[in-house]
Amino acid sequence: MKLILILHLPSFFIFLLFLAIEISPIFAKLVAPKGEYDFKLKDQETAVKTWKKQEIDHKKQLLNAAKSALKQKAGK
Repeated sequence: MKLILILHLPSFFIFLLFLAIEISPIFAKLVAPKGEYDFKLKDQETAVKTWKKQEIDHKKQLLNAAKSALKQKAGK
């Protein structure tokens, strides 16, 4: 039993090494303070969300106007 454990121990440490190498950039990004790029990205995302909301509101207004026109035609 101890022999099997001793034989698998180096491969386990190699696995941990690769895991640390893969996770380190993600960890560094999470720990780092927000930079200018993050603020610009947030501004861009906000601009896209605002534009999309305006488009949706405009389409709703057009739809409501069309519904009103159809109701008026049906009522005549």
